[in-house]
Amino acid sequence: DRMSPNITLDLSLKVLAAVVLGGMIGWQRELQHKPAGFRTHILIVLGATIAMQTSIFAGAMTGGDATRIASNIIVGIGFIGAGTIMKEGPTVYGLTTAATIWVAGALGLAVGAGYYGAAILLTFATLVVLGVFSRIESLIVRRRVLHRYQVIATDSEAVIGRIQQALDRSPFRRGGLDFRREGDRIALSFEL
Repeated sequence: DRMSPNITLDLSLKVLAAVVLGGMIGWQRELQHKPAGFRTHILIVLGATIAMQTSIFAGAMTGGDATRIASNIIVGIGFIGAGTIMKEGPTVYGLTTAATIWVAGALGLAVGAGYYGAAILLTFATLVVLGVFSRIESLIVRRRVLHRYQVIATDSEAVIGRIQQALDRSPFRRGGLDFRREGDRIALSFEL
């Protein structure tokens, strides 16, 4: 059986929308030199779009639940996003990247379901959050300067105790004292 021209046109529009909208978010991430950038976001939106379309088609053909395949996209995207989150000492990196990956999956579902208005609004809102809000956030953060310090010393409980005492007296301290042993040395890190 050949696909009707209407189905082909509808699918072509969805693929085009997925590439354009996913590309807009991905390009913003690419400009910020983030690991999940232009191509990654396009592929996630594109994959979620086709999975949603397939879910709708399979539901119509079998009389089954059209949301069944699509619902697993949300779970799967969560696993991909979790792989971008890294913790180094008290600092966590990659949360925004994980969130944009999840948004890209949701965007693909909206496009695949034909909710173009919601997809455009989601893209616009995401770009505002990533672009405008990051500038506001940097202005706020600039007012409270945060420095990360690392001290490498001979492994000694006395050294750890003295640094811990100094940190406890500091009104500017953020987070805890992290340390790791490297042979007979110890590396301590903290933020002020």
